Amino acid sequence: MGQRIRGTSVSTGLAIGPVHVISTAPNEVPTFTIARDRVDREVERLEEALALATLELDRRRDLVATQAGPKEAEIFGVQKLVLEDPGALKQVKESIREQRINAESAVKKLIDRFTETLGGLGDDRSRGFVADVSEPWKRVLDALVGRDRETVMSGQEKVVVAAAELTPRVVAFLSRDFVLAVICEVGGRYSHGAVLARALGIPCVVGIPNLLARLEQDMLVAVDGDRGQLQLAPSSEDEADFEERLERHRERAVELAALALTPALTSDSEQLGVKANIEGLRDLETFD
Repeated sequence: MGQRIRGTSVSTGLAIGPVHVISTAPNEVPTFTIARDRVDREVERLEEALALATLELDRRRDLVATQAGPKEAEIFGVQKLVLEDPGALKQVKESIREQRINAESAVKKLIDRFTETLGGLGDDRSRGFVADVSEPWKRVLDALVGRDRETVMSGQEKVVVAAAELTPRVVAFLSRDFVLAVICEVGGRYSHGAVLARALGIPCVVGIPNLLARLEQDMLVAVDGDRGQLQLAPSSEDEADFEERLERHRERAVELAALALTPALTSDSEQLGVKANIEGLRDLETFD
């Protein structure tokens, strides 16, 4: 039986599917475990981010060379050399493969290592050198974190989004076309994310302790927004039971949708008008 964890429901409904962990702030680096069969793909993510960072350095070098001169643009050539250092790249790949952690976390470990070993020397020159060797890898980190939403939106299957906190950044992922449910360690019932999840009919459970530490990317999870519960890696039997409950929910939704088209009448046949309050055009999707 998969582990069941109690949380707090901020949006009802049921969902089951693979989990996708995201960061909740631009400077936050999420850390989670990668399944063994996903390690090679995680290394590919790293290499793709390196290529994007390199292209960005080329773009900036050409721009600065045009606007200020070739000498001022040399710094970007140096930063490219930093990213081409085989020793540093080997360390990052080893962290991914041996510790089975996500690429963002492996890159962050490398940057922290630079800071610890070089920054500890104490003089201004050393601190400047730390910045020089860290900055290119921070661009790689930005490329990895920045492509999160693109990855979710271009995926072939819907996912359960997991995050440390239900922040505005998580709200950017909320779409019924791509997201089955949202699970977070922290979040309030009246936050913007919770309100939007309810409006879109996306199940959302928050207040789940140590959530990210318990997850693997793409792990199958079952989200019960009715009971405020999460089940990790449900067994085949549990999955079948959950799917049965989910099907009953779908049937009930169809029944209610049909009733919604009938006139709203009181017991004495007085017809009432039914109106809805919305915050934006996207809320109209709820009333399709």
